[in-house]
Amino acid sequence: MEFNIEKQSTSTQVGKDNEGKSVASKIPFHQLCILFDKIYKAKSNAVRRQELKLFISKWRELQTKFHQPGKIDTLYPAIRLILPQLDKERVSYGLKEVLLARLYVDVMGLSRTGKDAKKLLEFRNPKVNSSNAGDFAETAYKQLLSKRCIDKGSLKISEINLYLDKIAVQSSEKKKEMVRKTFLELIQKTSGVEQKWMIRIILKDMKLRMGQKVILEEIHPDAEEVFNVTSSLKQVCERLNDPDVRLADTEIQLFQPFRPMLALNANITEVEKLLGNQPFKIEIKYDGERSQLHKEGNRYKYFSRSGREYSTVFGETPYTGTLTPFIYGCFHESVSSCILDGEMMGFDPQLNIFMQKGGKFDIKHITEDSELQPCFVVFDILLLNQERLTSKPQSERFKLFNKLIQPLEGRMHLTEAKEASSNQEVMSSLNDAIDRREEGIIVKNPNAKYFPNKRKGSGWFKIKPEYVGGVVDDLDLVIIVTTGATFGTGRHGNMLSMFHLGVGVRDSEDSSDPPRVFKSLCRIGSGYTDKQLLQLVDKLKNKLKVFDKKKHPDWLKVTKEKPDVYIHPCDSLVVQVRATEIISSSSYAAHCTLRFPRLIAIREDKTYLDALDTSQLDNLRSIADGKLAARHASLSDQPTESKRRKVKVEPKATV
Repeated sequence: MEFNIEKQSTSTQVGKDNEGKSVASKIPFHQLCILFDKIYKAKSNAVRRQELKLFISKWRELQTKFHQPGKIDTLYPAIRLILPQLDKERVSYGLKEVLLARLYVDVMGLSRTGKDAKKLLEFRNPKVNSSNAGDFAETAYKQLLSKRCIDKGSLKISEINLYLDKIAVQSSEKKKEMVRKTFLELIQKTSGVEQKWMIRIILKDMKLRMGQKVILEEIHPDAEEVFNVTSSLKQVCERLNDPDVRLADTEIQLFQPFRPMLALNANITEVEKLLGNQPFKIEIKYDGERSQLHKEGNRYKYFSRSGREYSTVFGETPYTGTLTPFIYGCFHESVSSCILDGEMMGFDPQLNIFMQKGGKFDIKHITEDSELQPCFVVFDILLLNQERLTSKPQSERFKLFNKLIQPLEGRMHLTEAKEASSNQEVMSSLNDAIDRREEGIIVKNPNAKYFPNKRKGSGWFKIKPEYVGGVVDDLDLVIIVTTGATFGTGRHGNMLSMFHLGVGVRDSEDSSDPPRVFKSLCRIGSGYTDKQLLQLVDKLKNKLKVFDKKKHPDWLKVTKEKPDVYIHPCDSLVVQVRATEIISSSSYAAHCTLRFPRLIAIREDKTYLDALDTSQLDNLRSIADGKLAARHASLSDQPTESKRRKVKVEPKATV
């Protein structure tokens, strides 16, 4: 790949490029789009990697050519466009496909009832867009942008980033007219191909068929490790600017978010083997928001699992926020700085209990007059007085934070750990968690070190009721509509992969009485194999009908999410679904939904008359506050690993 270096555009109104002779100010955006097209059309992973490798190599050659003493020029301006879903430096655009469609219709002066506008506004509808249904960027390009835009854009990569920054800020400030004006400028200066890729950047769905792990590896061998610690593409590019320099050790840093260590799913019968038949610790699996607390003196910062900062919410000092004013005194006087890993929970001081995450509250938006209050549950310490503790065993770190932090009821709790050595003890602890209506348990190797973003081989294992056979009630539900995220991404792109399920409303308690109305309950997009997905699509595709918002069928009840396509239950399929619990929700007509639903089996032996109805649903909600773990676990009920591989498991009896 050769870069066509052109003179920098002087017509842009978005502001002066401060990088002067940076590579991003020299390379036209259309050259990056050429790379995107090559990767998208490549037939193999090897070819995709080679194209990206060549682009990065040429970029770095230009870095050397245009290097200015005292200035740092990196890959970041390009990488943030290649991996927009990982870029935390730019605020959220707040723009999804429907809003973008309306924006394009408005900016380009289209009639909303016209053919082109209809294809944009109904891009998910396979009746309107037969070949590209579900892919908004491709639909916009083929139906509109390729015909109405200039052949070749004039903007450089640095200028595109400035425009995107401006759109993000204007959108976050809800300045619709300014967003419209900025979009109009972009349309005038970019080609249809460039806008297609710009749309994908804004939607943060590039469809390059390259995982972020592969892309990070091409940037630098240590890129993934640095990103796991920093959650920052900018820092990855700055710290690993020289491809020949390796980092001997990636360090967790104070006030810098990192990807926390994760627990691997485990079968209850395998714990002894996984832990090498050595003693282990069992902790509660808290059902809250995974969070980090960073402290230095009277300065505090809070970060979510994804690296989002919520310090202004919980308090940056002992005098501000909903949490810090209550917990700053919990630290021993010898603690000048620390990083804690834990779970941010919602605590009800009247009932003296933790509220489950599935409840209708957001811990990040709890106010002082709320009935709930934030409570930080500590289960690890990773830095103490500038000393990193990640290489110390879990047991030492556990003793350390228990020694240095004084718990405060309802504000700061310390996780409890029970020592165990057998699968029987694990089962007993899980059953206790079921009785307490908790999410599950965590089993930890006491000798485990802390590795950011590591799951496999971390030494942490999670066991939840829904992982255990015979404990959770599966539900038989009928597919009724497809909406919003009907068409998948990645290998499921441009095909049905998200299904909305419903429950029937019967006029009597007679189960033979056909339901006359069906209410939306939940949607599923996981649990099925590719073969099952193709089977579902094949059986449903010819019976789908376009949903008319002005004249919709009387039997179908939906709320916020209006379907694009629907299917009558008598023509549809029943699927067996497993979930964690039933929770309240205004997004569905049933006024509740399933938490973490996934498909277990396609029940071709059943019809919509056999599926769950609202009476049965209400009964399930009344039992154990909607928790679907209805029974205790038993080791005798669990198949061995070899049996699961060899034996075809028939569907169990369902509710």
